[in-house]
Amino acid sequence: MSADKIEQTRVIEQTRLQVEATRLREEPVEATRVLNAGNVELTLLRTLNGPAGEKLTELPPLPNPRYELLGPVGQGGMASVEAARDAALRRTVAFKRLHEGVQALPGLAQRFLTEAQLTAQLDHPNVVPVYALERDAHGRIAYAMKLVRGRTLAELLDEPLPATHTARREARAALIEHFLKVCDALTYAHARGVIHRDLKPANIMVGAFNEVYVMDWGIARIIGAPDLCAADLPVTDAGLGPDPASERTRAGDRLGTPAWMAPEQARGEAVDAKSDQYALGLILQQMLSRQRAIPGHDLDSVLAAAARGERRALTGEPAALVAILNRACALQPARRYADVAAFAADLRAWRADEAVSALPDTGRRRLLRWIGRHRAATAITLLASLALGAGFGAWMLYRHAEALEAAGERERLVSDRLDATALQAARIESQFLQYRGLLTGIANAALLAFDLPDAGAQAEPGLDVPAPAVLPASQYHGLAIDAWHPAWRPAPGAAGADAGPGGLARLAPLLRHAYALADDPARPWRDPAAQRLLVADDDTVLIWVLVARTDGAELRYPGLPQSGWPAGYDPRREAWYQDRLPADAPETDCDEPYLSPLVGEWLLPCAQRISALDGRVRGVAMLAFSLDELARRSLLPEVAQAQAAWLVADDGHVLASAGVSAAGPGSDFAGAAGAPAIDAGHGVRDRPQGGLRIWTRIESLGWRYVVDYAR
Repeated sequence: MSADKIEQTRVIEQTRLQVEATRLREEPVEATRVLNAGNVELTLLRTLNGPAGEKLTELPPLPNPRYELLGPVGQGGMASVEAARDAALRRTVAFKRLHEGVQALPGLAQRFLTEAQLTAQLDHPNVVPVYALERDAHGRIAYAMKLVRGRTLAELLDEPLPATHTARREARAALIEHFLKVCDALTYAHARGVIHRDLKPANIMVGAFNEVYVMDWGIARIIGAPDLCAADLPVTDAGLGPDPASERTRAGDRLGTPAWMAPEQARGEAVDAKSDQYALGLILQQMLSRQRAIPGHDLDSVLAAAARGERRALTGEPAALVAILNRACALQPARRYADVAAFAADLRAWRADEAVSALPDTGRRRLLRWIGRHRAATAITLLASLALGAGFGAWMLYRHAEALEAAGERERLVSDRLDATALQAARIESQFLQYRGLLTGIANAALLAFDLPDAGAQAEPGLDVPAPAVLPASQYHGLAIDAWHPAWRPAPGAAGADAGPGGLARLAPLLRHAYALADDPARPWRDPAAQRLLVADDDTVLIWVLVARTDGAELRYPGLPQSGWPAGYDPRREAWYQDRLPADAPETDCDEPYLSPLVGEWLLPCAQRISALDGRVRGVAMLAFSLDELARRSLLPEVAQAQAAWLVADDGHVLASAGVSAAGPGSDFAGAAGAPAIDAGHGVRDRPQGGLRIWTRIESLGWRYVVDYAR
């Protein structure tokens, strides 16, 4: 080997070691190795000093660059991709490097290094190969990878559909084959403990010879390793070209692309391999329908729809295929496939005209599959029947076709009702999770306020003394109330300074805010006149917001006069308070409905224990909802045939109900709603009087949502 070649090899190896070991020449650096169960290894960069905190300095210029840049291929938010000529191996590669100035940002530089290392270690035919970790002539981190000549899946889906049915069928078959290769790549990545977190058609490349590659592992993560992608990154959108914001990768509080996010990802919660599975389901639906699965016209509406698990209806597709898609895109991760391999196996079974696990098999489906696989035998049987008796054979064929049509119609009807039930359950779940968020905010604020000194001059006027004896007439469910100020009720027997609200007086704006937010999230802050109009409306969903201390003192909004509380009232005796006290009780829960003596209607109390860091209970925060208004707003699905709906607690009592002959709140569902019975999970059963009863479990709330449909 010539001296020049030896020197070039030495320089390349030195550069690679400099980047991976991060022994930068201008600053001391600590290199931490992370190795997961799948044997995927990363180098996590962390500088030990620097005037502005952690910083990655640029490497010195490379004297003899190996790659000759030929021209741009793509442009992203933190890096660019160019075609380059590999001088050593005499081939054209893709050369991806950080933008100028980006390397000084530790979060983005680490993210780029993570992308290169993860992609290089995922040695799979459908993951783009990485050739080398490099630096360019200016010392910026870069890596060389295979240059894929082809189109993205997004570009393929933008093409017009073929003109003939045969051509369309062949095009769909090719797309599904591409999709299964993507599933194989993700199955391999998940087996090695890596999740992608940004799956979308634009990140899937299809080469000129139908080779398929999953690209852009920029926000991928090793399960169990620190999430360096989220650290130090502002909320930004990064993408190629003028795509809508909802179709660009976001960095910051919610990583990923909103239009292909799983619900838990859109809500900023922890994600895992089942979140990737959900994104694959969205891609499959887009391949089938040629439109994005999550509705929405802008970033906020798409994010909101994604968080609720909303998808556009998929019509005209085989029931088995729809069932596969619905399982992969189930709102609760526990209801999805065990892994992507099981998802792909069901899709391959459907393609081979075999039974799928997502849809229980029936005699009719088995018969149709047998006919599909034995067309010649079926034709001979029919001809023989005609020869023996044309009239009888025709009659039997007609009856058989009629039965098949009726069974198919029922299958479509059940599928539609299942979709409507699941969608409404998702809406209810989203609504109550928002209410839980309100409770958590009130409880946290109250915990801080308990230990504040008397609010004094900072207290909201009217809260430095207990509730007044009389309030101006303001009819609210038959009560005279204060629509702006909360009312303070001292602890039983308290006097002097102990009778004041102390720091709790500062909670007044928060209680008003929670009241308005529960009614309309778009209008959380209102002036006094608008707030009074809201409270005066009999159609508000929230009746009370209150905080009760362990000594029996209570702050309640809207405010009550002294005469408003029942004689001898003590919040500590109420079921919603008592149920939150045991250490093994859920910190937050909605309790059994009760008939309020104050407003004369059924209320649903949702309460949260207020606990100090040492575990001591300091009080309970509570929201009381009007069951009538909850039922009117959100219980019945938007389907004309929906007759009645219930929310049922785990112990079988009814929390809320709506519709014809619905069992009332607090009653036992099994005894009041009649047949058929429901179990603890999900199901569909025929009603004796005709129609269907469908139920599903809302896992995050521990409730079952039940709907009766007419024929």
